[in-house]
Amino acid sequence: MLKHLSIAFILIILSLNVCAQKVEIIQSTSIFEKAPFEACHASTLVDLGKGKIMAAWFGG
Repeated sequence: MLKHLSIAFILIILSLNVCAQKVEIIQSTSIFEKAPFEACHASTLVDLGKGKIMAAWFGG
C-alpha cells in the first residue's frame, strides 16, 4: 500500500511540473498561401536544433 501511495505522490509531483512549463510563440506564419489540397490533419512540428524546425501533415 505504501509503495502505491509513493508512486502516486511522485506522479502527482511530476504532473505539476509539466503544467508549469511556459509556452512562447516565436514566429507565426503560413506555410502555403493556397494549399494544394482541400484539408489537412495530424500536423506536427519537430525541433531539429540549430534554429531549424520541420513541419509535417497529411493533406487530402
